[in-house]
Amino acid sequence: MAVAVNFYHNNKKINSTQLPTAQVDDFGCEVEFKDVTNLYTPSVILSVDRFKDGTKIKNPMEFNYCYIPDFGRYYFVRSWSWILGRWECSLEIDVLATFKAQIGDTTTYVLRAASNYDPDIVDTKYPTKAEDARNPYQVKTYSDVNNSPWNTNIYNAPISDGCFIISVVNNDSGAIGAVSHYALAPRVMAELMNKLYSSPNWMNITDGNISQDLQKMLINPMQYITNCMWLPCGYDTTSGVGISTIPYGWWSVSLSTGVAYRVDVSHIKRRIDMTFPTAKHPQYDTYKHWLQLSPYTTCALYLPPFGFIPLDTSKLYGATHIDCSMEIDLITGRGVLNVSSHKTEGGVTVNGGTIYNALGQVGVPVSIAQMSVDWSRISTASTWIGAAGISLATGGLQDSLKDLKNGLVDGVKNLFNKTVNGGDNPAVGAKLREGLNAAVNIAQARQAGGFAGSLAGGLDRAMQYAKQNQPDTSLLSSLKSIAADIGSAALAISGTCATQGSTGGFASLMETCFVQWYFQRIADQDPEHYGYPCCKKVKINTLSGFVLCANADDFTANCTPAERQAVAAIMEAGFYYE
Repeated sequence: MAVAVNFYHNNKKINSTQLPTAQVDDFGCEVEFKDVTNLYTPSVILSVDRFKDGTKIKNPMEFNYCYIPDFGRYYFVRSWSWILGRWECSLEIDVLATFKAQIGDTTTYVLRAASNYDPDIVDTKYPTKAEDARNPYQVKTYSDVNNSPWNTNIYNAPISDGCFIISVVNNDSGAIGAVSHYALAPRVMAELMNKLYSSPNWMNITDGNISQDLQKMLINPMQYITNCMWLPCGYDTTSGVGISTIPYGWWSVSLSTGVAYRVDVSHIKRRIDMTFPTAKHPQYDTYKHWLQLSPYTTCALYLPPFGFIPLDTSKLYGATHIDCSMEIDLITGRGVLNVSSHKTEGGVTVNGGTIYNALGQVGVPVSIAQMSVDWSRISTASTWIGAAGISLATGGLQDSLKDLKNGLVDGVKNLFNKTVNGGDNPAVGAKLREGLNAAVNIAQARQAGGFAGSLAGGLDRAMQYAKQNQPDTSLLSSLKSIAADIGSAALAISGTCATQGSTGGFASLMETCFVQWYFQRIADQDPEHYGYPCCKKVKINTLSGFVLCANADDFTANCTPAERQAVAAIMEAGFYYE
């Protein structure tokens, strides 16, 4: 049987839909089929005159592609053979070029694509680099411009900033229970102490009744002050009521250098706000928004006296600022820190909700003569929280390593069993790819990046060895399936274990607060051959370049089941729509 065949020079990829372009020395001719052949891998015979330059025989291997119009199919030239004065050409069907139009009309779920992407999907294709954490590329720190949220001058003596909160037993109408609370500036507190201890005249006891020396010996001026707390923040005088005379036990003490402010139920707390800008990963771009997530980006806030607090970057995703709001109880000195995020969209600020909440002792207790400090009022759970956190972290790490070990061992066993028993079965091959991806993803989810890479390499070599012991009769069998390597953003959610709070003191309040960002750089990308995460249904002819499909059963064409299966297998392994 003689048929017309067009031969071409073609440098196309095996897994590409590219059609041949005409060149000067391309040619068409009639050929005959070998007696026993099939239309998937036919063998055709043609005269040697087609490859003669005068009397010299030319090399036909420059022609590596052909089209048979009668069949409407494109073929790769597998080999040329010289048999009894004629050329025998072995062909293999190119299903991607043959059914390019039908592939382009297919709408299916695309995992990766070079021309369509979702920058918010985590791409685990590329490993992170091990670099010195001291490298400026790796760490970025934002400090508050005032060095301390409390804006205090506690380095100097006497202390000139902040305020003192004293609790006095008296008959003031603003009392909370039996005690009234007052906020005094440091200079006013100094005047009060001076008046209480310079002379007992404020008690209006005449010397005729009892001498001043005896008054000083019998009466303790501090006995009516039940508690004294220094706060590193000033009292909000705009919301309080100032008084120049403080009721004191049975008596009262007048002030001349300033006023005291009643701390009643309606003015019992003070709020202080701070804002830090967020930082971008150095490799952040329009394709890689996901680099803002853990483990590629991690973030920690240091805000004394609340401690060192790791922040969950999944809750900071897309935010432009980190907001720190501190509510301070003026009587006990206890503070509540609320950390949230916000971003501006269209000129409107959108709050991202609470990221972290912590307690800490902001106020510093001041000793009072002949009075004991009730430490239970300012104690924190930092000790048992720290112990429980260490136990939790240790146990979680052991459980994680145990799960990782068990999962990888089971994955390896199943993989080798399927390799030995599966042969070249496409269904088994798909399961092998699935098992390999699952094993590697488990390791990566546990942040065992180096181990995951070694595992992937070892299993890949094992599968290659298994394939070498099976007959390979197809050019398409040489194609390696591309793993999707798409991670879930849920894996980027980090814990909120932190050092928390203090029992109150000057030292922590003297430190600088800051937000620190840590970055892990990824290896260079190759979107031309691997694309970007896409993860949506797309019509193939709207794409270009590399495409990896999840399920190509949506492909339909007027072809044989074998050809349909071949197209689906290639689409699910990764191909180029060109």
